[in-house]
Amino acid sequence: MLLGDSEVGKTSIFDTAGQDRFNSLRGAQGFVCIFDFTKKQSFDNVFKWINQIRETASVPNPTILVLGNKRDLDLKEVTDKDIEQIMEKCKDVIYFETSARNGYQVDESFRSMTVKLVERGKQNQVSGFKIQADSRRTQEILDSQANNSGCCSANGGCCQS
Repeated sequence: MLLGDSEVGKTSIFDTAGQDRFNSLRGAQGFVCIFDFTKKQSFDNVFKWINQIRETASVPNPTILVLGNKRDLDLKEVTDKDIEQIMEKCKDVIYFETSARNGYQVDESFRSMTVKLVERGKQNQVSGFKIQADSRRTQEILDSQANNSGCCSANGGCCQS
């Protein structure tokens, strides 16, 4: 992921679908919790998930991204007041409202998390986290974006049906 004019952040993302056997992913520096705006119960689980992450993470103060998905739908059970609770109780989390359906703020949210992880990695040497400059790879990404020849455009778009 291109983070600026010349800096690339590489992340590995694992979807555990909330399965208990993945409660503690050793070496993980960041975590993403996603709730569904149309299902209040999924929102109510966010606080539990954040606490589990903080208790079981192998790093102190892990980076946590909370995504409210399906923001584009009208039938919302989660209110602005509910969101204010997250922001009040969990001031250190990154929060974005997204729509997987139309891509609203999806890239921005992951870029924001990656930037924070890279900044933290530069400040602290954390186990399993390595920062290295690879100017060749950065140039490949820049060239790919300029030519629109990345994997998505070469295949007609990743989200095409």
